[in-house]
Amino acid sequence: MKTWASLRPVLGLLLFLELLLWMAVLAGWFTATALVPSLTLHRMELAPVLMVTALLTLLMLGHLRWRHKVIRSLADAGQIDSVLPGYRMFVPTWKFFLLRMALAFLVIAWLDPKMGSRLQEVESEGVDMMVALDVSNSMMTEDVGMARLDLAKRTIKRLAASTSGDRLGLVVFAGEAYVQCPLTTDVDALDLFLESVNPGMVPTQGTAVGRAVEACWQGFDDGSEASRVVVVLTDGENHEDDVVAASRAVNQDGGSLHFIGVATLDGAPIPAFDSRGRPSGFRTDASGQPVVSRLDEATLLEAAQAGGGTYTRASSGFVELSPILQFKDDLEQARISS
Repeated sequence: MKTWASLRPVLGLLLFLELLLWMAVLAGWFTATALVPSLTLHRMELAPVLMVTALLTLLMLGHLRWRHKVIRSLADAGQIDSVLPGYRMFVPTWKFFLLRMALAFLVIAWLDPKMGSRLQEVESEGVDMMVALDVSNSMMTEDVGMARLDLAKRTIKRLAASTSGDRLGLVVFAGEAYVQCPLTTDVDALDLFLESVNPGMVPTQGTAVGRAVEACWQGFDDGSEASRVVVVLTDGENHEDDVVAASRAVNQDGGSLHFIGVATLDGAPIPAFDSRGRPSGFRTDASGQPVVSRLDEATLLEAAQAGGGTYTRASSGFVELSPILQFKDDLEQARISS
């Protein structure tokens, strides 16, 4: 006489599948966070809801026991095929597991996994530094071992790498001045802005150093108690405004001005470029002679003195930053002592 099989293998399979599901979820989470450290759950506080879904397995266990008991009361084991054709004890278990797995993934999706950067307030212990970069046509002159603009951009990157804890911002200027990057501690973001800098980004040509100084001062955060430092990289040929007066005004308001002369005293002709950006000789004046751009060192020295800061002249392919960095360190030491 055919007898009823035990329900224990079915219940054991269900518990094993539940355990396997949890192991897969936990292993997947730890692996994903290891590969993508920025991965988070937007609704992390509701993560316990995922554990509540395990109650469904307990309910299913009770349902299977009840179902098995009812079926046994309907017929003997030998007659079950005629009473319930196609009945298999394991089929409901597998169906439930598929439903259980789908529900788990739906809950995980509802918890809203996200990856990427997060905005977070950080306390900076350094100074606030606005850097003004001359992008006028004369900055394409190659008298410092390379184009003046290329050396200036390299110098800013070195400055940013040497000022851990400081907030840096970037102003670009020619005939007008614009904030290209607001104050930030994110050096990588500053590098991205620097990569896009070119003479064509400021439509009004010229060299308005005074306006650049004013734009830098306006770029500082009024709510910050950090010391304020302005660094200007230019060839110094200022024909637009009074940079000395602008520097003096900043110094009187509590800031300091530092100038880096990115050019030589002898100068060199300003290169010209065609519509595709290819070199096409040199810029010429009304008489057809090449326009030579030279460093206006006297003006930059006077402006640095009025701004209470330092002046440095670029050498071939290099700018010495130690005067600015030492000045900044002295500012920090004075602030800590007070």
